[in-house]
Amino acid sequence: MSLRFGLRRPGRQLLAVALLGVLAIPAASVAQDRPQFRTTVEVVQLQVAVADSRGDHLPNLTRDDFVLRVDGRVRDLAGIYEVDLRQIQPNEDERFIPAAGWRQFLMFFDFSFSTRKGILRAQESARKFVTDHVHPNDLIGVATYSTVGGLKLVSPFTADRAQVLGALNTFGLQQAGHLVDPAGFALQGINDMFAMEVQLAAEAEQEDQALNELQQNTLDEMFAVQFQSEANDFRRYREEVVNYADQLQALGPLLQAANGRKHVLLFSSGFDDKVLTGQSLDELAEDTMQIDLNGAIGLASVNSETRFGSTDLRETLQKAVENFRHSDVVFHAFDTGGLGNDRTDDTFATTTSGKQGLSYIADGTDGSIHWNMNDLMPSLSQLAEDTARYYVLAYHKDREDPAVVTLDIDLRPPGAQVIAAPRRFAPVPAYTEMDEFQRQLQLAEFITKGIEEEDMIFDVRAVPFAGRDAVSRVAVVLEVPHAQLEEIASTRGDGIVELDLMGYMLDENDEMRDVFSRRVKLDLATMAERMDGLPLRYYDLLWSLPGQQKVRVLVRDAEVGMLSTRTVDLEVPSFHAPEGVWVSGPVAVDSEHPGLLLRGIDPNNPPQHRIGGPVAYPFTLADRDITPQVYTVTAPGGRYQFMMVSYNVPRHPFTGEPQTSLQARIIDELGTEHELASLTVLGQQYDEADDGTTMVLEAALPPNLRPGAYLMEIDLIDAVGGETVQQMLPLLIQSPATDDN
Repeated sequence: MSLRFGLRRPGRQLLAVALLGVLAIPAASVAQDRPQFRTTVEVVQLQVAVADSRGDHLPNLTRDDFVLRVDGRVRDLAGIYEVDLRQIQPNEDERFIPAAGWRQFLMFFDFSFSTRKGILRAQESARKFVTDHVHPNDLIGVATYSTVGGLKLVSPFTADRAQVLGALNTFGLQQAGHLVDPAGFALQGINDMFAMEVQLAAEAEQEDQALNELQQNTLDEMFAVQFQSEANDFRRYREEVVNYADQLQALGPLLQAANGRKHVLLFSSGFDDKVLTGQSLDELAEDTMQIDLNGAIGLASVNSETRFGSTDLRETLQKAVENFRHSDVVFHAFDTGGLGNDRTDDTFATTTSGKQGLSYIADGTDGSIHWNMNDLMPSLSQLAEDTARYYVLAYHKDREDPAVVTLDIDLRPPGAQVIAAPRRFAPVPAYTEMDEFQRQLQLAEFITKGIEEEDMIFDVRAVPFAGRDAVSRVAVVLEVPHAQLEEIASTRGDGIVELDLMGYMLDENDEMRDVFSRRVKLDLATMAERMDGLPLRYYDLLWSLPGQQKVRVLVRDAEVGMLSTRTVDLEVPSFHAPEGVWVSGPVAVDSEHPGLLLRGIDPNNPPQHRIGGPVAYPFTLADRDITPQVYTVTAPGGRYQFMMVSYNVPRHPFTGEPQTSLQARIIDELGTEHELASLTVLGQQYDEADDGTTMVLEAALPPNLRPGAYLMEIDLIDAVGGETVQQMLPLLIQSPATDDN
């Protein structure tokens, strides 16, 4: 391999894009014409649907068209965002969609007051709704309720249709081969998924049969634990209804942790109306006649448990409805009983009608109820149509605002009206006020919606490397500056830093392919000498299939909930069948200050879901670990080390040496090129298994560079075919007086 230094000026536009992408400038900062929505407790976001005098959606409104009153006082709007899901939104970057701008459906299956036939009917309708009627941007969650298991959030809100369909097929009872992450998502191992795809191609018919058996076993398991009672054991039945209402009461506060309106699709036949309302007029008259005719004997024959409704139940349902309103939750009830009233011994024989209970919840949350139909799809389709257009309004929260506020929204255009909006509303609580389940749901929201938060400073680099067969490794390197660690420890007041580090691999369809999660706890006082002012460095691996991918990384303080996110777009090549030369990296290397370096999995003892896949880290050379870093900070005239791996390069037929050459240069923020003093190969190693050559290089920087941000532009040239692969790497130059690294 030969080293050559060439001068070639890149286009100004290309350079600007490279600097923005590599130096981690938030994407929103280059889109000044877009409304800026911050997802913090200081900004409250609301979904509001409006219509003209004919009832049609009123488009193109501005913030001047709205008058928002909070507890009677007019508030200025911090932003406004229009959503029209009937219009195709090509390539809308999710990072520009406000947190409350997503339409969210929670499919809630009630096993306690439904039958197998009714649940199967609802399950099939839900699958069709997800595959054929929802918008690609819609977020879907799945929840269940059973008498013994209680309320379970099987899947948080997600755009990952595979996860939703998996939850609908198994209701969370069958998760073998899945990795459940800290946010409650169930990810299928990518190795298992790849093997399954191959198997399905050859055994599609057997898989369909296996899926049907799995669904039947799931339902059998769910209904096997249902509460069984004789028809006349009304007291026990009422207790189960009260337990059910208690669970509903807890659902509202849970969903409060997610921004925006939540549409709950409740699939249920409902509980017996007598528990809520007491006897009908005819039944009450008949009992009264028995008492009049037979005196004490007639009174003894009257069932006092069913004669009057339950006051406790009514109060619990009232509280549940209030919680739903405060959390901007709208209930849409779908009767699973159908026209034939297909009740069997699966449920209480006394249950003859649940319309009043379901209507109370739906009406109380401005929802809808769909009764006496065998085909639920027309109603589901109409619901998707009716909820497809709305606005997101944002206002700044005052310190004096109570936990629950009264909202009043008026429109200035003549004939315009608000047709859907929260009225009594509790904004998303602060992290310290959330319980464990709310925090989990909030985490799922950040992951799914790609919310960009900047509570903390951290840097990230994601680089694809060859793996095994079609499964590639994506190395994720992140750094938290020492000053940020000190600030977190100061906020806590005990010198401790406890961080949750999470990374997700999402494909072009927003399906989650892999995840890593690690909690790191540091005592800065006892580790001061070891760290010596250096950043926390952590690296891990994610697996990926070829194609356009996104790596989403979250760093959250476990104590006070400060959270920051980064999303890195990258293309993962098909390493096992490459076309032409491909270069992984370059990745900066710190040979002098490894600092506090942590890594995720242990390649020698991988977790269960990693067994059988590529687990070796790419940061090795001749069995020696290499210390990766996101940025190099050095002085003018300093030396800069980095590593890169080249694949599918032509090799000399006799010596086996790669027949390539390298060119490199430094480019400043104005696009001016600076020639390197030298570029030296410190070491290289060839891996025949993936046809990859790992190189560690050292660049001697020119001494006349001023402090600032620079790019190193590196060309690897195929000396045989003439192909050139160009990669870039950032670096920061500081004067020797301020260089603390």
